[in-house]
Amino acid sequence: MIVIAANRAAVVAKKSIMQTVTSIRPATPADYDQLIRLLHDEALPVVDIEPGLPHFFVATEGAAIVAAIGMELYGNAALLRSVVTAPAWRSRGLASALTDTLFQYARKKGVQSIYIVTTTAEKYFLQKGFERIDR
Repeated sequence: MIVIAANRAAVVAKKSIMQTVTSIRPATPADYDQLIRLLHDEALPVVDIEPGLPHFFVATEGAAIVAAIGMELYGNAALLRSVVTAPAWRSRGLASALTDTLFQYARKKGVQSIYIVTTTAEKYFLQKGFERIDR
């Protein structure tokens, strides 16, 4: 398990999002079942995700959630969790755009450091400005 952290406030997306994505928006309680299904399908943890989905954002195509990101707030620090993109929507810049959106939101919430625990996406997050730290 790898723990990495970012102290930067913003990340610049390197790829553009396909025009068919209608929006990136804050998640709502109505998104819960669809978001949990997407996370479950990608073998990502769903334990402790509150049905109100505070601090989560989704990318949608029509009514379908095609990608999502969320965080847990702990004072001026946050734990990034649940970064997921449906297989058919990968390599289109959605994760980068969602990460940018979440970082902007975190900055407005007074977050100074964001952490992530990952076993599969270390390279991706190191490219996004995170640093490997001891646990």
